[in-house]
Amino acid sequence: MESRVKELRLARRLSQEMLGQSLGITQQTISKIENGKYDIPTDLLISLSNFFNVTTDYILGLSDIKRNLEGQIRVNKTLDDNYD
Repeated sequence: MESRVKELRLARRLSQEMLGQSLGITQQTISKIENGKYDIPTDLLISLSNFFNVTTDYILGLSDIKRNLEGQIRVNKTLDDNYD
């Protein structure tokens, strides 16, 4: 199974380096996360969740539901703002 972090990163067309820079971590850390060789610390998990606007459970593979109600409301607001 492909890493959810990798899936989300590729969907946004980000390199590992670009994602790492956005989160204040190294490309190597992103690579280790995507390859399952690094246990994501809680603070980084929350940062990834906020960055991609998905639940932590989705990133960890515990759920296939990407967004809770709050996350979906943010997506809808962004779409509305950009559509108008």
